[in-house]
Amino acid sequence: MSLKDIKNIRNFSGEGFFELTGASEYITLGSTESINVNHDVTREDITVSESGIEVVGDTDVTSQKATGSMVLRETAARNVAYAMMAQRGELTQSAEAGLTLSGAAGVGSTYDLDRLDISITSITDGTDPLVEGTDYELDAEAGILTFLTAQPTFDVVYECAAIASGDNQSVMNAFSAAEGIEGRLMVIQRQPRGEKRYKYTAKIRIYPDGALTLHASGSEKATVPVSFDVIQDDSKPKGKRFGILQEVKNG
Repeated sequence: MSLKDIKNIRNFSGEGFFELTGASEYITLGSTESINVNHDVTREDITVSESGIEVVGDTDVTSQKATGSMVLRETAARNVAYAMMAQRGELTQSAEAGLTLSGAAGVGSTYDLDRLDISITSITDGTDPLVEGTDYELDAEAGILTFLTAQPTFDVVYECAAIASGDNQSVMNAFSAAEGIEGRLMVIQRQPRGEKRYKYTAKIRIYPDGALTLHASGSEKATVPVSFDVIQDDSKPKGKRFGILQEVKNG
């Protein structure tokens, strides 16, 4: 490659945006590690006979399909939902008091109090109060109680705070969108040098594409791998129904 052609080098990565079907605006997917799009066409040759010899007279396109994959760098709730085939909803919770839990516990026994934003009113071994940090630990936000000492019997009274939709917490029920999540993808290419870059848009349906890593030791990056099918978009003119790649000026 000659030096004068360096300005034409392009790396198709950048920020992704997704508009859920029925929504009125795009939301960001964050920075994308990679985006790949594959176009496949199945053709069938139509043969004719000339002087007793079969030759290809024409070719019909019998099917066409576009698929792709993305690796998203951000594990925001909107991205995790795609990897769980789940619709993302607003998490809400009513304030409750007088909730109770009783039983026996060994060292390390852990209980899910089935609420978030917990505060303990009282916790005893049946008679005497237990001491936080010595007898038990509480992850109040997650509602997780862990015993540090064995308790042949224990009694807990606790309450939880209200969580409103405006608190910006999400709930995602796995497979609540088992058919995939449909909407419109837009990718704006980052091109720090050169005169032009690309803008890609397509109507797609998103699916998981590999394991969603919620925890990993070491220096591994937390990423969200997803794949997608490009859906025929009948709102576009013929020839633009399986995605559009536009060359735009690099201002």
